[in-house]
Amino acid sequence: MSGPKYQLVADVILSKITSGEVTGEITLGRIRELTGTTDSTSRKAAKELVGAGILESHPGAPYTVQVTAAGAAAVRLDSRPLKDQVAELRQELDELRERIGRMDAMLATVAGKPRGGNRDKAEAATGGGQR
Repeated sequence: MSGPKYQLVADVILSKITSGEVTGEITLGRIRELTGTTDSTSRKAAKELVGAGILESHPGAPYTVQVTAAGAAAVRLDSRPLKDQVAELRQELDELRERIGRMDAMLATVAGKPRGGNRDKAEAATGGGQR
């Protein structure tokens, strides 16, 4: 598996929850011990798991595991679906911009306003460039 180290650590902890090795509460120290990582990486991994709803954060207390082993087995901590969603949303945004442009042009035609760039607008304002 590839990706940022904290995601790999989060995957390891998730697999340990799935196997039943980790239940109830888990500390940063335990995450570090299970994965051999630094405090910083363990903290980022825990934050990732909190964001996914797997762990719950309590100031000054250990994290609480919020899912059962079966629930953890159904969770995926892969960033690819999010990337796919972002790409899909970008495509939808481009399509919406194009549709708005066409609608704007249609409205301008209906309203009798000149279409086109500044030159077309200037010609229309001066009577089509005729003297």
